[in-house]
Amino acid sequence: MEQQMTKSEIAAAQSTANTLRASRRSILFFVRTIILILIIVLVCLVAFISAARISNSYILINEGMALRASSIVHGLDDPDLAIYFTPECLEQDASLRAQGILRFSGYTVNNYNYDLSVDRFHVMPWQSSIYLDAIENITSIKASANAESSVSGVPEWTPIRYRLYLINLDSRWYINSIELLEVNPELPAINTPDSNRSPIPMATPTPEPTAIVFEVP
Repeated sequence: MEQQMTKSEIAAAQSTANTLRASRRSILFFVRTIILILIIVLVCLVAFISAARISNSYILINEGMALRASSIVHGLDDPDLAIYFTPECLEQDASLRAQGILRFSGYTVNNYNYDLSVDRFHVMPWQSSIYLDAIENITSIKASANAESSVSGVPEWTPIRYRLYLINLDSRWYINSIELLEVNPELPAINTPDSNRSPIPMATPTPEPTAIVFEVP
């Protein structure tokens, strides 16, 4: 016959079971907490790396593309382009730059407004190459025709949407390729007032006289 457990043995068994159950819950809580902390740290790390890459890429393309546009309108092949573009990119982009230089070859450009609007980023922290889409435009070009030039009228800059591919070489980012996506794309809305536009006429309010009543005592 099976031996029946005494009350003290039953109580001891229940106490052991409760202790094991509490220990298991503590271990599970500890493991879940560690996993949650690791996930939060990983998300923060990914967000930090992505934000840093976006910031660096934004500065790189703005400075690099602005220098490229300056070399086109002034008809110069600026050697500083090698700071922002890889040799392969400069070689592939040579014909496109030459076409732009030819358009402004009869003028001396004195001033212009440059604008580069980035509308799409494709950035992954674990990738060594990224790309982004941007619209480049130049407005308010002020130039004077050269003495030997027979052309008339300052040529306008054609807005273009580019896809710019960036690559990391020796711990530094470069523009590795310039892909033309669209000519004359729809330009984004201007966020700040354009000083070159005429002011909108507004009606000037006319003050109306107000009658003053004096009481004679």
